[in-house]
Formats: sequence, C-alpha cells, structure tokens
Amino acid sequence: MKKYFLFLIIIIGSKVSAQSSWNKVFTGTVAKVPATMYLQKIGNEYNGYYFYDSKQIPIRLTNDGSTSDSVYLAASEYNMNEVFKGVYTLKGLVGKWNKVVDSNPVYQDFSFTESQGNPPYFDLVYTTFSKEYPAGMEKGSNPRFDYFSSSLWPIAATPMPLANFLKTWFNANHGRKNSLEPIGKLFLNEKNTGFAEWEKELKATKASEIKEYPSGFTHSSERRLLVMYQSDRFLSLADFSYEFSGGAHGNYGTSMKTLDLKNLKELKLSDVFTPAGKTKLASLLEQEIRIRFNIAKGKKLHADDGGELLVSKIEPTENFYITGKGVGFNYTPYEIAAYAYGETNVFIPWEKLKGLLQAGFGN
Repeated sequence: MKKYFLFLIIIIGSKVSAQSSWNKVFTGTVAKVPATMYLQKIGNEYNGYYFYDSKQIPIRLTNDGSTSDSVYLAASEYNMNEVFKGVYTLKGLVGKWNKVVDSNPVYQDFSFTESQGNPPYFDLVYTTFSKEYPAGMEKGSNPRFDYFSSSLWPIAATPMPLANFLKTWFNANHGRKNSLEPIGKLFLNEKNTGFAEWEKELKATKASEIKEYPSGFTHSSERRLLVMYQSDRFLSLADFSYEFSGGAHGNYGTSMKTLDLKNLKELKLSDVFTPAGKTKLASLLEQEIRIRFNIAKGKKLHADDGGELLVSKIEPTENFYITGKGVGFNYTPYEIAAYAYGETNVFIPWEKLKGLLQAGFGN
C-alpha cells in the first residue's frame, strides 16, 4: 500500500501553536505485527485510525488522557478493546500496547515511524472554542458552549484539477456547495452563529431555570475529518460528529466516504458493485451481522421477534469505505441496533465479493 502525508497546520481561532499540531501517517508494528496508523494531533489530543496491514480493517483511535509528555490512545472494534501507552518523538511513536481481554493484561511493544508517502498532501484546518455562561454558580458548573470542527485541506502545491475537486468536496461535506473558499472561514461563521444563538437563548431564560438544570442548557458539538486509508487512487475518510444539547446523552455518528483521486469523484455503491452485486450484498452483510451480534442462522433479527436488532433486514448503506483489502459498511447508533451497541462497522474482504464488483475493483 502506498502511503502519504505532509503536515502543515492552518489554525483558525485557536491558541494552539503549529508545532503542537499535525496530521501524519505512520508505519510500524504492534506486537511484531505490521501495521499502519493515520493520526492527527491537536494540542495534547490524538485521534485517528490504524489497521493491521494483512487485513486493512480500520480501527478507530481516540484520545485517552494524553499529556504533553505521553501518548494514551484507546482503540475499539467489535467486542475488542485495545490501549496504546507511549511517547511521540521526532523519530515516531513507541510504547506498550495491550488488548484488554481480562483483568491481567499483558503489554507488548509497538513502534511506528513517520512515512512520507505519496500525494495528495494536506493541511489540517480547525477551529476550537469554549465558553461558560455566567449563571451565578460555581465555576465549572455553569452551562457551557463547546465547539470544535476540523477538516483536511489540499496544500498549495496540489495540481489545480485535484485541488479544486478536494476543496469543493471538503466544503460540500460541510454544507457549502460549489465553493473553493477556505474552509476555516466556514468554521468561524458556524461557531459565531451557534454561540450567538445559544447566548441569546440563555439571556431570555430565567436564572432559576438555568440553575435548576444547568446541563440542559449546555451545548457541545464536535466534528473531525479523519483519514482511514489512502492509496495512489483512493482516499477513504471518516467524518465523525457529536452533538449534545441536554438530555440523557449526546448523539454521534461517523459518515464514511471514499474519493476516487484518479477520476475526481466520490464513490457510490453503484460505482463499486454491479446491480446484481448490490442485491447479493444484503445476504453477505446479514451473515456478518449475525456473527457480530451472535444471532443464530434462521433466528429473527428484530428484537420484537426475539432477535437483537432494530431492523428485520440488513440493507446495504451508502455509508461505506474502501481499503486495499475490501469494503467496510458503517451503521450509526439506532440505525440497526440500540444506542448501547454504538456504531456497527462491517468489513467484507474482496475475496468474498468476487463476481459482485464493477471492473477495476477488488484487484
């Protein structure tokens, strides 16, 4: 697999210095097994994806208490949890890795070095903002407005046709169609508008109501665009979003997209699968889902019929991505299963999809 990445940070509305933030790809090993890691760092927080090269099934990496001196990452996939504890140096990432399977974890070494890779290269653009509303309570107990949004952006040296395609796509991904305008301006406008509306609502609310239920007036939003996989032809991206506006919990989900860098287009299922292949895809997805949720063959899927899911049939979704080893499909919370199950990411290797694909895929 060909690797990529240059890191040059454009910071909009943030005090974090360029030296403390980057967007990189690393290659190395986890417990002596070859792996690839796509990672972003903003301040002391790290987010990204990694996969074992033999299967290339992306696994989400989230920050788990990293500091200026140490890197702490949590990874989860299916019913498996992993922890990375180490340090980042100019040479790369090194430390100890553990797959959490019992109360007596065994830690093994991981080691990654930065890979220069192939174009296109990206800047990382982000805006972060946080403010507490002075409702007269102890500091930290008042309602808060928290905003974070980030995106990739092609560097200035990117060839114009590709650069314009990427700029237009990144803008459209955030609701601004047919625009080449720098995306940082959109983030600032979004933050300013959201904060003004939130503050206006609170000013029109009685102080007694706010003090009775301060968390009900808290608003938090997070959105970040992460690389899952990149080759000389495909760029697979995960657009994670989270929003909390009071209530029992926030809502989140990941929209996954694959861009065809050669043909300058976002792939749809019909680009990857033949019409007959799309029809047969449903049965393959159901097989994988039954394994995931431990639903025996012949048993109903829907919880109302004695199953585990919120649906009676697994339909292919346009929320999919491609790696060099296969195709993954992502179902967000409540889409096919209860919120407690989180997101369901189903990966099907190319060899199981033979005869279902359009020309040029699965090679």
